[in-house]
Amino acid sequence: MKPLITKRNGIQGAIIFTLGDSCAALLTGEFQISRLISMMLLGGTLYAVEISWYFAWIECRFERQGFVKG
Repeated sequence: MKPLITKRNGIQGAIIFTLGDSCAALLTGEFQISRLISMMLLGGTLYAVEISWYFAWIECRFERQGFVKG
């Protein structure tokens, strides 16, 4: 059984989620270090799991329809 969070997915999730939220917070003038840290934690855990499950679902769905070969 594959682990829910790999090191790569955790780091990527933390970076992507944090960058997106930080850009929005900077634009609205609501940037805070505590928010940055909490978004890194959320992105590294929940977002990393959600995205890997989502792409696995997409892959499975398109394999059944015959779009993915290999």
